[in-house]
Amino acid sequence: MNQEGPRLTFKQNINEYIKDVELSDQFVALLRTHPSSDELDDILKQKELEVQKRQIFLQFTHERHDCDLLANMLQESGQDRAADKLRQYNKSEEPWSYTNDIKLNVVNAKTLRSGHSTYFRMDSKPRGRAVIFVTIPALRNETLRWQSLLEQIYFRVEIHPGLTCDGINTVLNAVVDDRNEGDSLIVMFIGHGHDEKVLGSGEAPGDEMSVKTIVDKFSEDKCPSLRNKPKIFLFNCCRNKWPEREVPAKYLGNSKLLVVNLESIDTSWVNVNKRTYVIYACAEGVKSWYDEESGLTIFGQAFSHTLAQYAWYKHLTELIMMTHSRLESEFINSKYELRPEIKMNSVDRQLYLNPGLPRS
Repeated sequence: MNQEGPRLTFKQNINEYIKDVELSDQFVALLRTHPSSDELDDILKQKELEVQKRQIFLQFTHERHDCDLLANMLQESGQDRAADKLRQYNKSEEPWSYTNDIKLNVVNAKTLRSGHSTYFRMDSKPRGRAVIFVTIPALRNETLRWQSLLEQIYFRVEIHPGLTCDGINTVLNAVVDDRNEGDSLIVMFIGHGHDEKVLGSGEAPGDEMSVKTIVDKFSEDKCPSLRNKPKIFLFNCCRNKWPEREVPAKYLGNSKLLVVNLESIDTSWVNVNKRTYVIYACAEGVKSWYDEESGLTIFGQAFSHTLAQYAWYKHLTELIMMTHSRLESEFINSKYELRPEIKMNSVDRQLYLNPGLPRS
């Protein structure tokens, strides 16, 4: 039972659940063969029977395989009802079905995951600044959804529609020069792109800006107000080559989900960025796609649902991996197989976007 959502439900219902459990001699003998049996004798020394049962079913169910073994032991000792119930709790949490509604209600965090040596500090209010650029008018609904999601987790969101790259550059320079008092920064681009570049609104010849240029503006030496803070850059745009050519299937299959440096964006990059995440909606050489009727991109639909459902106990890298897996299962071997990626540089902690209540 290693998913925190199902485990929390089990813990909330454990007092009712253990009413169906009998610590029979046969069941206790089977428990001594369980991987967690080292703790059994100490547990059985407890005076209260209910305490014994509660501790057994909390300590012996941390891993899914161990929980399955425990259910089998219940069944073998003639406790079929308790075994079936435990198997129900041990199921994976199913991803939410897609909706085209702008608002997705984010599941609130139950545990604060912020600060110390394990987590990036993420408890300020506002959490940080989220700057969203959209250059395709049909994707207005996607920007509104991201605004809703990020505001629910205490980000200060600003949307900049229909800008040329000169306009995007002006906004980014203002962010660099700002005080940036929150704990983090998100820069999101939703629009057209190619060859590790984004295109401005209207796609005039030469109206483009490289990913390297955007990310480099927030390096340690150029943006001291964000030094030591996590910076997330999300590019929801095509990465196919111009002039366009067919992308072979084997290229898709070899794309890398997780890269721990940024040189793959530009091999000549003298990179001085730290605590930096670069997220792509699709693999290099691949097109991104959107639905004109809903005003949502394929990647945005999957990632927004994943974040809303799981960000309360999954860190950013896990969220992208889950989004990648979901899209792979839904669109494998089709032209919509995006294979999103995340590249990181000097990331030494886990980043939870919904780590718990912020400081007031």
